[in-house]
Amino acid sequence: MDSCFPWPVHAILTALWLLASVEVHSTTACPSQTAILARLTPLLSASGLPTTDRAELQPSPEPGQLRLTLTNADGVLIGQRDLASSGECDDLAQTVAVLVASWESDPGPGISSLPSVTLLAAEAPKPPTVGKPWEVEVGAGAGLSAISGVAGSGRFEIGIARGRSPWQARIAVMAQTERETAMLGGKVAWRHTLATLGVAWRMPDRAKLLSIDLGPTLGFATLAGRDFLVNERQRSLEYGVEVGLRLGWRWRWLAVFADARNDLWLRQQRASVDGRQATSTLEPWDLTIGIGALVYSFL
Repeated sequence: MDSCFPWPVHAILTALWLLASVEVHSTTACPSQTAILARLTPLLSASGLPTTDRAELQPSPEPGQLRLTLTNADGVLIGQRDLASSGECDDLAQTVAVLVASWESDPGPGISSLPSVTLLAAEAPKPPTVGKPWEVEVGAGAGLSAISGVAGSGRFEIGIARGRSPWQARIAVMAQTERETAMLGGKVAWRHTLATLGVAWRMPDRAKLLSIDLGPTLGFATLAGRDFLVNERQRSLEYGVEVGLRLGWRWRWLAVFADARNDLWLRQQRASVDGRQATSTLEPWDLTIGIGALVYSFL
């Protein structure tokens, strides 16, 4: 752009620049320093604003941008703006000139970094610390238990954690449909019903649902005879330990998951036929695979 102005014009612009007392520096060829002065000088002369401020145009850290800054004689920032570097050089020069003239007439629109503003921001009182809320989750699921036969299962649970702590207390109840085991021409139908109180660890990334839980279980096993001369039904107390692994995805207050659980019974259950030397012992453990959903809330 400098080549567009012959040397007499350069001389005139330089003289007007000295009268206006605004230093303009441009490290870019488009727009050039001369092109900016050609448009800025009339604007400042018309306003009659005496100033010793410094305007500088240089490439911005942002790609495809030019950064324009205006500082006073003490180096205090009056205004700063990033401009798109695309477009005609004349148009860019006009935009720069108008911005500088507007800042000179009213420094308010620029971003100011006056010491008084910085001091007030530093001394502003901090907002009071708000205690972490309790996160509560309520969930339900269904699955299949697959040891010594296949049975359907249903599960309901409640979990609670302090804020976004990875540790969570979890309580759940689970009930199963019946499975059958053949025994001396008849069948033994049996199912587990239990409650679990445990501790779960959850992955800190809350968008992904990954947790491992462990806790004691307490419930009862129901055994009933089928196709015998005399069929009896019995319910026995049982207790043990449950461990579970859960994977899923979370969207804000809702999550879906798939999990696997293994229950180990410390008290074995047996079925026998009166008058005959026949006994059937249930497996001391049970594996359940299920899916479900959780709803989250804060208290």
